[in-house]
Amino acid sequence: MMGRAWLSHKRSGHDACFRLFALLCQMVEERSRIFTDLHPNELPAVPALFRMSWYARSYVRRHFLWAPDPAATALEQWQSLVSHLFERWPVPAVFGGVWFVAGPAQHIERDWYCHVASGGSLRQLPGMPSLRSGAVREVLAELPCGMARESVRRGQLTALRCPEPLRNAVLLSHMAVDFANDGIWIPLLEKYIADRRADVADFGLVVDGFRFMIQESGTRRAAGMMRHPLRELVCHWKRKWREYLSHAIPDHPEPEKADLRSPWLRARIARWLVTVWEPMAGVAPFTSRYGSSRRSFQHWTITELCTQRDLVREGARMRHCVALYVKLCHEGKHAIFHLRLQRSMGEDFVYFRAWTIRVRVAVRRVVEVKGYRNRYPRREVMEVVRIWAAQNGLKVPSWM
Repeated sequence: MMGRAWLSHKRSGHDACFRLFALLCQMVEERSRIFTDLHPNELPAVPALFRMSWYARSYVRRHFLWAPDPAATALEQWQSLVSHLFERWPVPAVFGGVWFVAGPAQHIERDWYCHVASGGSLRQLPGMPSLRSGAVREVLAELPCGMARESVRRGQLTALRCPEPLRNAVLLSHMAVDFANDGIWIPLLEKYIADRRADVADFGLVVDGFRFMIQESGTRRAAGMMRHPLRELVCHWKRKWREYLSHAIPDHPEPEKADLRSPWLRARIARWLVTVWEPMAGVAPFTSRYGSSRRSFQHWTITELCTQRDLVREGARMRHCVALYVKLCHEGKHAIFHLRLQRSMGEDFVYFRAWTIRVRVAVRRVVEVKGYRNRYPRREVMEVVRIWAAQNGLKVPSWM
């Protein structure tokens, strides 16, 4: 019942947002020239109005009381609407473009704008550590309209007394606009500030490494790694990016000479690692309790690996070279499957085993089944493979 009540409340909130959005659009059309004088490429008013309707709880005045000056320009009328709805106090210019920032309706820059516009302190932005007075001046003075996140990051760097070379490296990295993971970025920044001998040219490489790790497995593992000295972190991520390069671009002409400090190369590697291909047609996921008895429990599952990152993980976990088949899988010539056994005997004993299955797609034939370090499977494993293959119309050679 509580789940249904929550869902009903959520739906009613969405419905109220859409009703207010329709009223705002009608009001703008009837009372101003915003829709007629401004091209959507010049001012995307419609998506901005939807985002403004999402923040109705932050309105400081009733929307239907807005009365723009008929003689004002369309841009001035738009600014008067924004000021009427949100601004109890003047807002710094860096927050001027928050309603045009793409992404989800609930956005950190819009939270900042509503906080400051309603009279909140710039030193206490929502979701941010407190800024010092020097950092506040930096936010107000440095960047033009529409660059709130970059301005706030500059303010943080000023408050931390960040050296100029490191400051430039930070502003060129993804850390400049990513505030969701400051629990990782701020300790990393403090390590660089404390170690004057550190090469700031490696900063972007380390940031992108942690960013990729956070996207893959969350912040807990990244926070644990942050306990290591800076020199170890730099060496670790240099080694990992070299490994990622060998998996992501196996035909790279000179992997040892590749410039891993290049943001373009790291972006290309990360993009390839998350490449997804279509699963093999006519093959369904398999799950069975084949071989179970009263005293033991055996749960078998077979799932297809459809991303380059999955193949890299499979190769690392199983200690074999399955990652070399990335290109063939991407071209649809081969398909890789992960076979997993969970076995329990009693309540206190559980262990897992896994095998990798390779299928040639054109002839729908199982060509290889290998375990840890390329070990051959037992007869019990091959019985499960044959059952799965028969269910999906695959051939298994008799010699396996």
